[in-house]
Amino acid sequence: MTRRIADKIVVITGASSGIGRATALALARERAKLVLVARRQNLLVQLEEEIRAAGGTACSMSLDLRQRANVETMIRSTHERFGRIDVLINNAGFGFWGTVAHTPAAVVREIFDLNFEAPLFASQLVIPIMRAQGSGHIINISSIVGKRCLPMSGIYCATKFERYGQVKRKFKPTGHIQSAGEVAEAIVRCIQKPKIEVYPNRSSRFLVWANAIAPGLVDKIVIRYLRDRLNAAKEK
Repeated sequence: MTRRIADKIVVITGASSGIGRATALALARERAKLVLVARRQNLLVQLEEEIRAAGGTACSMSLDLRQRANVETMIRSTHERFGRIDVLINNAGFGFWGTVAHTPAAVVREIFDLNFEAPLFASQLVIPIMRAQGSGHIINISSIVGKRCLPMSGIYCATKFERYGQVKRKFKPTGHIQSAGEVAEAIVRCIQKPKIEVYPNRSSRFLVWANAIAPGLVDKIVIRYLRDRLNAAKEK
């Protein structure tokens, strides 16, 4: 059974760019009522105006979700305004290019606050609301590296988008690089037909299964194809 998206109240964190922005535009085309959350207010305003110009419905909140009080504001304000929350999309997150040994403690705390604590707290706040209204859907945007750690991104892998780091060199992309639009389409399909876990492309699904069945073999493949990252780690 395909669920209807039109008029659903959908909260999207990290909505100002990337996957969050693409998801907002995709859901706006489905006539969802969107609550856009991110830190960069100017980008949120631009997105809100773009959605409204296309006939969609959106409002925005400029909040830093590393602060628990702001997570609470996001959920409470949305519920007070609309009387319900149908979908919460925990998308906001970032990572750090660097070895575990040389990642500053402050950065580790920042990553966990945004990538782990904020989605967890938001979910804890919204679950009672969804139970009371008799329905609801929480979507956590994760990463394939949550299933299989890769060199130079250990802290990120432990939580779940590389933003900055101690390593300045650029690494070659590994495997299929899915666009924000591809992920957004997968999110829309997941809302329409909920699944516990969704892989936007076959290669990521294959990596997870291969790692579960033959982790040693995957280790060898990672060492061979990601040697530039391993060499960068040795330079530290």
